[in-house]
Amino acid sequence: WLREGELRWSDPETWRELKDYDEAYAGWEAEAAARKAAEDRARQEAAARRAAEDHAGRETAARQAADGRVQVAEDRVRRETAARKAAEQEVAELRARLRQVQSGS
Repeated sequence: WLREGELRWSDPETWRELKDYDEAYAGWEAEAAARKAAEDRARQEAAARRAAEDHAGRETAARQAADGRVQVAEDRVRRETAARKAAEQEVAELRARLRQVQSGS
């Protein structure tokens, strides 16, 4: 059949108009460009995801290291507190003995 002076073809089963070569080629180019753009976006997203995972891994390692330093500091505080209490107890015992000696008992 003719459309605007051009011979056009249609599918005999569906009567849908078929594209000519130029129209089909333009569609293929558009599909290829869209596919390439989608692949580029997927690569960028994968790179961003890897970067985020690496960053999260570094943050986790830093947090674990900080937690370890906190644990070491807390252990040191516990030891120093126990040592101070023992020293205070010893001083109290020595003062009591000194009072006994001074009072003559």
